[in-house]
Amino acid sequence: LLQLLLNLGIVLATLASLLYAIYILLSKGILRRVSTVAFLFYSMLGAGVFLLGLSLITGAQLSGFALHTWLYFAGMGLICQLMGWLAISFAIMHLQATKTSVALLAQTVATAIIAAVMLNEKLTFIEIAGSIIVLAGIGITFIKPARPVE
Repeated sequence: LLQLLLNLGIVLATLASLLYAIYILLSKGILRRVSTVAFLFYSMLGAGVFLLGLSLITGAQLSGFALHTWLYFAGMGLICQLMGWLAISFAIMHLQATKTSVALLAQTVATAIIAAVMLNEKLTFIEIAGSIIVLAGIGITFIKPARPVE
């Protein structure tokens, strides 16, 4: 049997999940009053300032990278982050917060598939079974209950 050990990774993952849920709930209310672009601008500006401060405090390298590395950074920022958060914000605006949060579980499945295809990662049976369970759970969440016969 698998043993679950409480370690820093588990604590950080739990904290991230809690903060993500809070973000979704707060975003729902904010996005009713402001545009998606304005919301994302200030959200990403705040995150950028925080991460810059954290990088300066920890002494992380912020310059001296090769051109192709800067292009990778730009691609990740524009494609992965900006497009991803635009899609999430759109979903938050148009779906119930509970359905949005459940649908976002598909991120882990998509990441595993992309890693398998692009990076030749080998998925274990447990990872594949878990992905199927996650997708089935998402599907069940979005199935509307049948209307009673009148």
